[in-house]
Order: sequence, then C-alpha cells, then structure tokens
Amino acid sequence: MWIFIDVILWSTNRPDLVMFGWSLQILLEPIVYALIFYILYTYFRQSFPGIYLNIFIALLLLPIILLLPTSLTVVDLPLSYCEATEGFLASHYSYFVNLTLLGLAVIYSIIFIKQTRVTNKYRAGLYLLSAFTLFALTFTGFNIVSTITGDWTLSQYGLFSIPIFALLLGYAIIEFNAFNGRQFSVKLIVLALWLSVGSLLFIVQSDVGRIITFFTLAFTILTGYFLIKSVSK
Repeated sequence: MWIFIDVILWSTNRPDLVMFGWSLQILLEPIVYALIFYILYTYFRQSFPGIYLNIFIALLLLPIILLLPTSLTVVDLPLSYCEATEGFLASHYSYFVNLTLLGLAVIYSIIFIKQTRVTNKYRAGLYLLSAFTLFALTFTGFNIVSTITGDWTLSQYGLFSIPIFALLLGYAIIEFNAFNGRQFSVKLIVLALWLSVGSLLFIVQSDVGRIITFFTLAFTILTGYFLIKSVSK
C-alpha cells in the first residue's frame, strides 16, 4: 500500500491527492513498525503482548492518528514543486515512534533468541529479525535523510530493501516453517479487517455513521479474537 501511494504521489500534481497521500503515508509508516513488533513478539512468545505493552504502543500512535488532519502533520503544499511541507509530527515524532517500536522489537527478539535453544525456531528467528531490521533501518534511514535535506528522491532508495526483506522472510517461512500457515493467514485477515473498519471512524462524517462504525468495530474485534483463539487450538 505504501508503494502504491508513493507511485500516486510521484505521478500526479493534483494538490488534493498529494496532501491526502502524503498524510496517509505518515500514518502508515508507524503502523508498519507496530506490525513488525507484533509479528516478532507473537512468533517468539506464541501470544500477543500484555495489556500494558499494548496501551504503551497505542499511546505512541494516538497523537499521529488524532492530529493527522492538522498542520502538525502536513503544513502546506508549495505548488511550484508539489512536495508537502511536513509538520512536527511527520518530521520528528513519527521517526521517534518508528525507532522506538523497532527498538522494542529488537530487544524482545534478542531476549527470546537467547532463551531459545539452537533449533529451527532459533534459526528462523535470526532470519526474521535480520529481515525486519534491515528493512526498517533502510526505510527509515533514507526517509530521515530526505527530511533533513529536503530531497525526497532519496527516500525511494529505501524501497530497494523490500526485495531482500521478502527473500529473507520467505526463506524463513519455507525452510524453517516459521509460521503456521493457517494461523498466520487468519491473524493477518482479522488484523486487516480491524484496521479497515477502524479507519472508517476517521472518514465517516455523520454521527449516526460513526456510532454504527464503532459498534461494527467492537463486534469485529470480539469475533476476531474468538476466531484467532479457535484456530490456535
């Protein structure tokens, strides 16, 4: 999705599309890092993080979600070169969130790897950690350089880590059976459903629509939880 939005940004000069796509990318980046943390944590612990850790991650993401439509995210869009001027949340806070989530993922992974005997799970864990860390550092590194220099063409080089990431991830899954295919697929589908329904809260304008969306989200969270539990048995 990030690549798809990036293609739109580089192929259009419509201010409305650029502003929308730019803001959406700012939201997607920390969500990707949160997913990296949850995937690694779930793989090593075979369970979701505790309530306090989930609250901490939610509090990290909350300012970006709530203030996404404000000038703290995107200040303006100079029509001369059609690149957004980023606010504090985009140019500073989002990178703090990304690196914090990556740091948590690396720390927890190293702790769990040390506690694991040298087995297929141990080797697969090393491949997964290497894949996610390489992707995250490359991706964020070039974005930080682009933010400092103002040259957003440099951020495109971060995308070159995606094929390497995909190869390492695929190798870990195939060679070491890193994930239970059925469980992993169900969790991804449920998570995608939660994000899709939850995002409607920021799109729907009417109060009635938001109430319906809220109850729909609560229902999908409840049923998704029990679905994951039933598949895991």
